[in-house]
Amino acid sequence: LNLINSGDSHMSPGMQEFMPLVHNIHPGLFMHLIYMEESLDNDQRAGWFGKVDEQLRGVPEQLTDVPELQGSFDVIGFSQSKQWALFPSGMSL
Repeated sequence: LNLINSGDSHMSPGMQEFMPLVHNIHPGLFMHLIYMEESLDNDQRAGWFGKVDEQLRGVPEQLTDVPELQGSFDVIGFSQSKQWALFPSGMSL
């Protein structure tokens, strides 16, 4: 089981607290936190003010680079991540 998670920031304290809770239920689970920007502040800013069409194009590219997610994966979506999870990567805007 591979899991992708996204929130207001991949580095937010809430997301950092959430990961161990999931790992306690599913030991050994691989988790990838989707991000728009690597720093906490910039990632939060991108969540509020980023251009969704650009983000939708970037997320599939990010996920393609994660070997553990090749084939299939499950998604837990917070905030705008539902859009990324439901938007087919082959579609264009």
